[in-house]
Amino acid sequence: MNEATLNETLNELFEAPPGSPEEVLALFAGVPRKRVVRALLGAAQVRVNLENWQQVAMLLASGTLDTEAEATLRGWCGDVAVRPAVRACAGTVLVQRAGGRGLQGFGLEGIEAALLGLFLVGDEEALLQSFRHLASDPGIAAMAAVMCEPWRRVSTLGPEVWSKVGVSSAQLKALLQQLSSLPVGLLAEIMPPGFSNPLAGVELGRLVRAQVGAADGQSAFVLLIEFAGPRGTTTVVALAIRASEGLRDGTVAVGCDEVEAALLRGRFGEKLPPFVELPPEEAVGLVNEALLRHGVVSDELAAAVRLLRPHLPGTKPVEVLPGGPVDRSRALELITHEGRGEGWFLSSAELTVRPAKLATTPLREVPDLVFGNPLGPRLAAMARHMARYWTWAGQPEVAAGFARMATDAAADVGSSAALAAVVQRTVETYR
Repeated sequence: MNEATLNETLNELFEAPPGSPEEVLALFAGVPRKRVVRALLGAAQVRVNLENWQQVAMLLASGTLDTEAEATLRGWCGDVAVRPAVRACAGTVLVQRAGGRGLQGFGLEGIEAALLGLFLVGDEEALLQSFRHLASDPGIAAMAAVMCEPWRRVSTLGPEVWSKVGVSSAQLKALLQQLSSLPVGLLAEIMPPGFSNPLAGVELGRLVRAQVGAADGQSAFVLLIEFAGPRGTTTVVALAIRASEGLRDGTVAVGCDEVEAALLRGRFGEKLPPFVELPPEEAVGLVNEALLRHGVVSDELAAAVRLLRPHLPGTKPVEVLPGGPVDRSRALELITHEGRGEGWFLSSAELTVRPAKLATTPLREVPDLVFGNPLGPRLAAMARHMARYWTWAGQPEVAAGFARMATDAAADVGSSAALAAVVQRTVETYR
């Protein structure tokens, strides 16, 4: 691979990172790993971001690090002036290559970056090695034991850790304030009897903001949930959810400053109908519902679910009471209200007939002409989400109309105004 081809491949990695480990490694198949490492380190400070750092870390960990490369990564990991994505990348690589010893010589800032990176990539073995290595430092061992959910299950790093270390509440509170970028809702569960809560009066991992988009024709919508992080930063969880199924996709951006968080919101907002604000607790309730509908979580979603899990118990979004009867004409008005229902039609790919054929098909027969998930639950879920969306947008009459559409579609989709309106929009879209 010549230099130009290598640079093109690097562009592909940085701008559209592949999803699976196999795809990442295949990008540079046949290229000496030392050369890949050198090229990555040359571009990382500028080009590694919150979306591609895990793929870059994977490649660096698979290569050969000379003394200079290792020193570069160590410098990035412990330098608070370096962007969080670069620090997490560097810390993850160092620990994955050297086990817990990779943390030797790190200050608290470097340990934070490494543990956070390992937590988000789900490398439990490397985390366990790191915790064992840090066990000789009482304060950090105590912090590590409460920081990550998987380690509740590790007997040597559960409540027993607290009986072995002599750390005061004040010391632990200070450590947690400095080190933890994650919501820590597990402290009470592993706290030994008689140990006072070091988080009393400390807001750590606080939910600060949430925004949600409109549902499209497949019942999918985007949800953004933001947590307060250390030193004034923000952690943003972005999820794509299907209201009729479950979690579809997700990403976590850790340690964003105000500009980065705004850019992330804008990146989603420019391609989608406008977001509306909703109470963060109700946003977590939407995630709770999605997990209850379909609890299987992919590797891509694991980090987001880990962050949200301490907040999930008991949360639920608003329920909207149905309004008066809704016919096809009113359903069309609701769907197109303020341009938020552009995706409400059946795609030609999911139909067993040409879209124009629907114009002469009895309404009750239409659901049988659609592939995929059953149309009744799907339309009901779309309308239910939009009822909530317009409630959060402060338009209760529109919300009540959608709630009625949801109720009618769930009861008998074949005679529902929601189906009649969607069929009409489908025919008009493909005319």
